[in-house]
Amino acid sequence: MNDFEKLRGELLNGKNADAVRSAAQSDELKRLAGQFDERELKRAVAEGDTKAMQSLLSRVLATPDGRALAERLRGALGGKP
Repeated sequence: MNDFEKLRGELLNGKNADAVRSAAQSDELKRLAGQFDERELKRAVAEGDTKAMQSLLSRVLATPDGRALAERLRGALGGKP
């Protein structure tokens, strides 16, 4: 099992799983999904290309929907604003 599969399992089965699922089904994420190349993300994750993943994350966080989703996740996971 790679680190991403482990993280996925922790997020989807941990104590905050309901909040994570809610964020995954949010309008923000739906709008973001149409703005990025799914193949690019899958390739970066499959290859463990952290530089490409950081670039994608930076692009996501540069959008209003990306920032809103990040805040939602931070709150759901008990992070400070």
